[in-house]
Amino acid sequence: MERSEDNPEVSPVTPPPGCPLHSNAVPLYGDALREDDTERWERLRKRFGGLAPVKVEPEVAAWLILGYEEHRQVLRDPHLFTHDGRIARELLEGRLRPDHGTFPLVDYRPNALHNDGAEHQRLRTALVDSFERLTATRVRAAIEDLANDLIDAFAADGRADLIGQYATWIPLLTLNRMFGQEDRHGYFLCESMVKLWNGDGASAGEADRAMVEYLSRLVSDKRREPGPDIASWLIAHPAELSDAEVTQQIVLLIAAAHDPTTHLIGNTLRLLLTNPDLRFSLAGSLMQIEEALDVTLWRDPPFKTLIGRYATRDTTVAGYPVRRGDMLISGFAAGNNDPILRDADGNPPHVQRPVSRAHLSWGLGPHSCPARGIAYQMAASSIAAVSSRLPDVQLAVDPGELRRRSSPSINGLVELPVTFTPQPPLARPHRALAVPPAPPSPARAPSAPEPVPGVWARVSGAVRAWFGG
Repeated sequence: MERSEDNPEVSPVTPPPGCPLHSNAVPLYGDALREDDTERWERLRKRFGGLAPVKVEPEVAAWLILGYEEHRQVLRDPHLFTHDGRIARELLEGRLRPDHGTFPLVDYRPNALHNDGAEHQRLRTALVDSFERLTATRVRAAIEDLANDLIDAFAADGRADLIGQYATWIPLLTLNRMFGQEDRHGYFLCESMVKLWNGDGASAGEADRAMVEYLSRLVSDKRREPGPDIASWLIAHPAELSDAEVTQQIVLLIAAAHDPTTHLIGNTLRLLLTNPDLRFSLAGSLMQIEEALDVTLWRDPPFKTLIGRYATRDTTVAGYPVRRGDMLISGFAAGNNDPILRDADGNPPHVQRPVSRAHLSWGLGPHSCPARGIAYQMAASSIAAVSSRLPDVQLAVDPGELRRRSSPSINGLVELPVTFTPQPPLARPHRALAVPPAPPSPARAPSAPEPVPGVWARVSGAVRAWFGG
C-alpha cells in the first residue's frame, strides 16, 4: 500500500524474512555513533565489502556505500539511482515517518538536489548563473571583512573557540550578505541548520519548517524589491522559478554551506594545529591553503555520510541485490579511504604530492557541488585570516581531548579551543555583528534577534539555546 495525498499515512510493512538489506543491517545511529569512525568503516568494509546494509533509524534500513568505485557507479548514473526520495521503499512502506530525524533529508523538495534530468538542469543552471554574477573580488572582500570582524571580537582575549566563535558563523553570514540580508538573521539560520543536521526528529522537523517559512518571506520581499543579490537573481532568472522553487534553492544553498563549510574550516585548522610538518609547509609556501583543504577533504571530510540516492529499478551494487526504491547513502569518508586508492608504496591519497582533487567530498556526476569554488574561497580566506591575525595560535588542550560532533552525517568538532598572544582589533570603523562573542551554554537561552515583521515573530520562539553537539 503506497502513501498518497489521500492516504498520507500507511501502516509499516514488515520486510520479508531473509531480506538482504534489513536482515543484516547494522545500526548507524544512537550509541553506534560513539565508535571511532575510521574503525567503523573498516569493520564494515571487512564484513561486507564495498556496500554495507545499515539502519539509520530503528526500523529504517539503507545501503551505505563504502567503496570508491561503488561511489562512481552510483553517483554518475542518475537514471538508475535518482535523487527523488518519493520512490524510497522505506517511505512508501511506512517505516520512515515524518517524526524521524532523517525524514527531512529524504522528503522531496522542488530544488536541484531532489530532481534529475531536464528539471535538475533547469534548477541547477539558475543556481550556477546566479553564483557567476558574484565577482571574485566581492566574495573575497565579504569573507575577509567578516573574518576580521569575528577575530576582532576575541583577539584581545588571548584565547578563543575557533568553532563556536569563528567557523560556525562564516558560511551563513557570508551567504546572508549575498542574499542581501543583515547579519542578525544569520544567528537564526545557523541554529536551524545545526538542529537539522543533528538528526533529532522533533527539533529537525521544527527547524526545517521554521527555516522554510522565514525564507519564503525573504523571497516574497525580494520579488517586490529586488537588489544586487543571489535571491533577486534567482527570481529574475530566465528559468522562471516559482517562489517555492526559489525558496528551496536557497534552503539547499544554506544546507550545503553551513555545517559542511564550518567543519571544512574547523577540520583544516585542527589538522594544521596538530601537524607541525603540514603547518611548516604552509608557512614556507611549500603548500597552498587550497592543498591543505584537499588534504582535509581526503582525510577528514566534513561529511561522513549523505543520504540521497534511490534505485529506480532492481539492480546490483558490489554483488548485492539492490531493490527498486532502496535508499543508498554516500559514505564519503569511507570511500576516500578505500585501500584501492593507495599508491605503490602504500600511501593514501592525502599524503601523495601533489594532492589530488579526485576525492568524493564534492560529489560526482551531474549532482556534484555547483558552488565548490566559493566554498574553497570561503574556507581558504577564513584560514588565511587566522594565520595572519594570530600567527602563534596553538591548541589550548591536548588533541585527544577534542570532542567530535555526535552526528550520523557531519564530521566536525564540538569546539576548537586555542590560545595566542592577545592582539588589538584592526584599526577600522566598528560594525557590530549580531552574533555573540561565544555560543551561549545550553542552560542559558540567547537573546533573540530584533523581530522581523510577520514571519520572524512566528518563528523566533523556535530559536532555543545554542546546540553544543
